[in-house]
Amino acid sequence: MKNNVLKIYTYTFFRLLIFILSVFIPFVQSYGLSMKEVFEILAIFNLSMVLFDVPAGYLCDIIGRKKTLLMGSFTAAAGYTSLCFADSYLELAAVYFVVAIGFSLISGADIAFIYESLEHLPPEKRVPHRIIARQQLLLVLSEAIAAIIGGHVAEHSMRTLAIMNAVAAWVPFFIAFSFKEPLMKRSLHQRKNFFSFLGYFKKLFAEDKTARMIFSNWVFWSFSTYTAIWILQKSWSEKDLNMIMFGYLWALCNVSVGVFGHAVESLQKSYGTKFVLVLIGLGPVLGYFGTTSSELGIALGMSLLFYMSRGMFNVSLRELFNSRITHEYRATGNSLISFSMRLLFFVISPIIGWGIDKRGSAFVSYGLGLLCVAAFVCLLIPLIKNIEDLPQKTG
Repeated sequence: MKNNVLKIYTYTFFRLLIFILSVFIPFVQSYGLSMKEVFEILAIFNLSMVLFDVPAGYLCDIIGRKKTLLMGSFTAAAGYTSLCFADSYLELAAVYFVVAIGFSLISGADIAFIYESLEHLPPEKRVPHRIIARQQLLLVLSEAIAAIIGGHVAEHSMRTLAIMNAVAAWVPFFIAFSFKEPLMKRSLHQRKNFFSFLGYFKKLFAEDKTARMIFSNWVFWSFSTYTAIWILQKSWSEKDLNMIMFGYLWALCNVSVGVFGHAVESLQKSYGTKFVLVLIGLGPVLGYFGTTSSELGIALGMSLLFYMSRGMFNVSLRELFNSRITHEYRATGNSLISFSMRLLFFVISPIIGWGIDKRGSAFVSYGLGLLCVAAFVCLLIPLIKNIEDLPQKTG
């Protein structure tokens, strides 16, 4: 089973080697799409994730991790391959609907695969935190490399970029064939109570005011930073940055997520959890206003604030939320966060795209900046007042 862990590292690296991502907005707009249509495609992608995330997790428990990873890798690769032949809005929407199904199948299955593989190793070699940390490092490294290469290729040919992306997408599928399925342990209690989490979370949110606050903040700040990364690409286009610059900026931003996330523990020990929460909220507030600056250096520097917030809440709010949930429902609780954020994006993103078409990305950024100010006052400040200012828990 030790080979499983080494293979999942390779699988992880190639799974996130998505060359299109760093230039997604210019790539899709090269088909003649408006920003409203671009955000509709993003909305369809997120709706597909919303619809298939939970069923995919249940399927993974039924048929096994290896089969699920094979199905997910095949579906995502097939979607990216069909992208090479797409030529219209509807075809692009269909492509990303299929890709999202693939991502839903993979999501969570890789982590479960790692943990169950570790159970078959000697106790001294069971170090899940170290394994997950290495996997996260590979994710960041893969995204950064793909961004830089993708930017260089896109500068010369979007068609070549799509073909190269399709070829890379098949690598994880063939790697998954070499996995050895770990034995699954699933109790009768778990089988009978697949939907019991609904009652648990209804009770939790009714009785735990702080849990509701953490949940609401995590969903909103996830939405605000996720939305920002696509608006940033449009604003970079409006500032006439070439595709090579897109790649380097995207790589820098993704690496900064890991850097800021790594810094959370030290910041909380030195200044407290409340200080980190303030930084999480200030990032999008200042980012949305700052990236509208006519000074290129200021605008690009302010872009990093979104990734600062993203890196920090992925650690701080995750820890705060999971510390209030019993272990039986932690996976489901984290899925609810993703579900709620993607559903919110699905509802609002077409309006954002329409606004960019009509008034420009700066106008929409100001509007979202004001929305973040309101969330800071109405969501974040009450949470800051309500939590214990303690260093981050470990273990």
